[in-house]
Amino acid sequence: MKKFLALAFAALFSTSALAAEFGLKNFEFYGEGLVTGFSVSNSYDTTPPTNMGFVNTMNILGVKFDVSDNIYANIAAGYVANWGDYSMFYGVPTYGKTVQDYWYEIRIVEANLLFKDLFDCNKLSAKVGRQFYGDGDSMVMYFGPATNRFAFGADVYSLDALTLYYDNENIKANAVYANIYDQSGNSYSSGNETIMGFDIKYAAHEMFDVQAYLYDTENYYSTTRHNTLVGIKPAVKIDGFKASVELAKQFAGEQVFSDDETAYNTNFIKVDASFEIEKFTPRAMFFVGGGEGKTFRDFGTFAPGLIYSNTILNSDEQIINAGVDYKHNDKLTLFFDFFNFAQRDGDGKFGNELNLKARYQYTENVGINAGYGYFIADDKFIKDYDSSMWVLGVDYKF
Repeated sequence: MKKFLALAFAALFSTSALAAEFGLKNFEFYGEGLVTGFSVSNSYDTTPPTNMGFVNTMNILGVKFDVSDNIYANIAAGYVANWGDYSMFYGVPTYGKTVQDYWYEIRIVEANLLFKDLFDCNKLSAKVGRQFYGDGDSMVMYFGPATNRFAFGADVYSLDALTLYYDNENIKANAVYANIYDQSGNSYSSGNETIMGFDIKYAAHEMFDVQAYLYDTENYYSTTRHNTLVGIKPAVKIDGFKASVELAKQFAGEQVFSDDETAYNTNFIKVDASFEIEKFTPRAMFFVGGGEGKTFRDFGTFAPGLIYSNTILNSDEQIINAGVDYKHNDKLTLFFDFFNFAQRDGDGKFGNELNLKARYQYTENVGINAGYGYFIADDKFIKDYDSSMWVLGVDYKF
């Protein structure tokens, strides 16, 4: 594995030499990233709420190439950083750094081998090494580059894993056994936490599919040794109408499916619906999760509301969302949203939020994002402290 890492990393700088020496071919460079600036008034993650501004950036550069027939290599380096008041608040200096300092902060976020046509089955493949995993819109399981262009704290998370993939006309399935790492190269639990599970999606009809998943994370040094998550998500698509219902249950304790730790024995329900009408797409979402004194542990990308998801997001949730997308043309799309945030089990109300966001596809590879959010706090939550946020950023992918 060490030889492979050295070989693949060198490919970033000397592809022609490697191709001649080892017979490698079909080198393909790729990359993606974003730079986003934020201006927040009355931020709720400070006490008392205060004003602050900052910039967040995430960048990935990688290369893919063929090792031999049906064996492919991939390696990518990633860099993530924050500048401004946000990083100052969390104790990270915002002063200039030396080139060597930046070099030390670049991490290997992917380094893997992909084996296709496994066991002479063209529907089965396997990937081994550091890799991304899951769908970018998953509620529970996604490791990879930041997908929400409007959420600060963009990062890259990877798994050191063995994954299996099965893909035919009606069934897509994947299974994983992994150690959990973040972009900085540090395990969430000093290398002691593993994850095992699978995800399967069955397209019963062109208008109906169902997804089911089961994952278990195990930490050998935690009192909550196992967190087990099981869920199901049926979805329908009829012309321009789309709807889905996702239900998930979390167990926690000494054994898989045990309920020893009541603080982590909880569930969530998420309902989504949308209807595309020419240039307009009205949307609605309802979510309940966690509960009083309970925490739902997930690795998903759920981020409701520019302000709420960035500074307030709670473990005892009831969220109602109504919105509409307006696609002005192939380049410009506007997004309007209203959110209501409250407690699931109690009668507490956090408040309402209004969002206006825009995305302009400047070129095929570059997009510009802008947004404004206004959070109207319930007086019982934080009196006289409404909050607002401006967002402006650029993302790229090639």
